[in-house]
Amino acid sequence: MRYDRAQLLRLGTLAAAPLVLGLPAARAAIADDVIHGRRARLAARLKNGELAWWPTWGGGYHYVPRRVLTTQESAAFVARRLNRFGAKPFIEPRTAEAFKFAGIAELQVAVQKPAVPQILAGTFGKEASSRREPAVAPHYVLFGEPEYEGGPFGPPTPAAAETPYAPAPPEGGPRVAVIDTGYHWGIHPDLDAHVLPKAGASQLPDVTPHDSVLDDEAAHGLFITGIIVRLAQTVTVEIVRALDGLGLAKEGTIVAALTAFARRGDVNVINLSLGALGDPRFPPVGLAQGHARLPTTTAVVAAAGNNHTNQPMYPAAFARVVGVAAAADRSGTPAVFTNYGPWVDCYAPGVDVPSAFDDWNGLVPTNPQSTETFNGWATWNGTSFAAPKVSGTIAALVGPAATGQQAADALVNDPTRPWRADYGRFLDL
Repeated sequence: MRYDRAQLLRLGTLAAAPLVLGLPAARAAIADDVIHGRRARLAARLKNGELAWWPTWGGGYHYVPRRVLTTQESAAFVARRLNRFGAKPFIEPRTAEAFKFAGIAELQVAVQKPAVPQILAGTFGKEASSRREPAVAPHYVLFGEPEYEGGPFGPPTPAAAETPYAPAPPEGGPRVAVIDTGYHWGIHPDLDAHVLPKAGASQLPDVTPHDSVLDDEAAHGLFITGIIVRLAQTVTVEIVRALDGLGLAKEGTIVAALTAFARRGDVNVINLSLGALGDPRFPPVGLAQGHARLPTTTAVVAAAGNNHTNQPMYPAAFARVVGVAAAADRSGTPAVFTNYGPWVDCYAPGVDVPSAFDDWNGLVPTNPQSTETFNGWATWNGTSFAAPKVSGTIAALVGPAATGQQAADALVNDPTRPWRADYGRFLDL
């Protein structure tokens, strides 16, 4: 059964583990509070002009106001076409080097209205499918966050301790990059041994420091790392913190991380438990260019998103990215929240997923009556956590006979595994 967006939003207020109707009242109240708190934080950023939102047939997307991304070779042509809107080159120091390496140019229009999506549709929309048309798109904002693009569906639930992780891997094993929220050291020393020292290390500060409120995306990267290491015991994980405390990042920030790995060329798999719903006429130029610079041996795995829509989620919808949807259980039934469509490559269990979490005893965001005690373990729901299952499995297959990309191709094209239209190959992981 598929749900319309109104039904999904109603379900969203009960987003907790397990993701079924009839949740205990306390868990439902916590989930409802967390989701509304995040909506309020996002609304504040929209109000102050840091972000903008544009509706589409599949739900809409967030972007950076007045900014347009294109390729360096198309920049002059695009600027001329957008001259009547006062388009000028824009350089952000933090991403300038990455954009140069990836062949990306950024423009800024002088007007607030019409909005960038209207400008692009009016200027390039009728010809967007033409090969002669330049690559141009909004500067998208990506999420690893509940109810929005890419991330977990609902807050985590405290869980019983799992078995210890395997001993530290020897040198020369597979390497997985996790572009996410960073990593919290010291909670799981056995897991720490698999993580490169000083690789995006973070104490995961609160959104508002010293308020005793758990960060919206606290331990998201830690949780994902635990899933990967559980499935690939000899793996080394490198963490890059790209998502902020609310669980979002500008497209340029993700490009900077991708190009850093592209320059080195030593990563077998990149896990992206994040994404942006995009206009298929204007897919993300920055992500496409950054991805194109990666070695062809590197597999990229991305979450398909939790919006219950078939609107493409990027980067999961790109051709050489393994887009991962979520199953409700190991029977292969799709999760109620998961995105779907012909652009999805596979799906794996993404409900009640157990993994390492923070050691936390404090208030759940914005609800002083509700507390959660985490003793280093949790369960969580979302395509964010189906994706690292696939990343870990691919990493475990990497070796002298298979690169990351070859292992990914073999996994998602395995004819012995069941296949479902709009969800791809079912991976019972």
